[in-house]
Amino acid sequence: MRNQFIADVGDFGKYGLLRALCGISPPSDPRLSLNVVWYRNEGKQFDYVEQSKKFADCDPELFQDLKTLVHDDSRTVESIERSGILGPETRFHAQPTTGESDIVFLDPDTGLAFNDKQRSSKAHATLDKAELGSDQTVVIYQSFGRSKHVEQMATWKREVSRLLHEHHEPQILRYRPVFPRAFIIVPSKRHSSWIDDRVEVLLDGPWRRHFKRF
Repeated sequence: MRNQFIADVGDFGKYGLLRALCGISPPSDPRLSLNVVWYRNEGKQFDYVEQSKKFADCDPELFQDLKTLVHDDSRTVESIERSGILGPETRFHAQPTTGESDIVFLDPDTGLAFNDKQRSSKAHATLDKAELGSDQTVVIYQSFGRSKHVEQMATWKREVSRLLHEHHEPQILRYRPVFPRAFIIVPSKRHSSWIDDRVEVLLDGPWRRHFKRF
């Protein structure tokens, strides 16, 4: 996660998805708590804040908050942590930690590591069962490589299922407001019905212009 990308159009989708899954927007019960794991490493796409007809109705409060950060030129990781856009009880960390949260969001630059070269990269995340509890839902940011997207998503789904076999079947959402990126959602069995319902609500509303399920 780099400060130069804070509040860009990718962040808009990222936070919008997390707010939906946690039950923040639209408001849903039960509210699920969240841990965000930043992978900080030291083009940018901010034009969306001037395209209210295309983006604002997806999550009006989030849109306005990020638009303010862009216009005030106050885009840092810390500004997101202070903003409360992911709920006042969200915890932020520099490395995976189980804690007591319902949802853990892993936010590396490019996504999960699936080979030895990627495992040695600071731009990738790894899934360690010792760090993630079986009762926690996991959400992972994932970049696409050069091969066909359908093939990549099939690989991600298969590998994540193998690594987190005690969880519910993964869902993959492709987010494409400009260039595509994806989010892998791995619900815990305890949360599976809530997560499934909230993804359906997301894809049935204005966000359907930007998200598509694999």
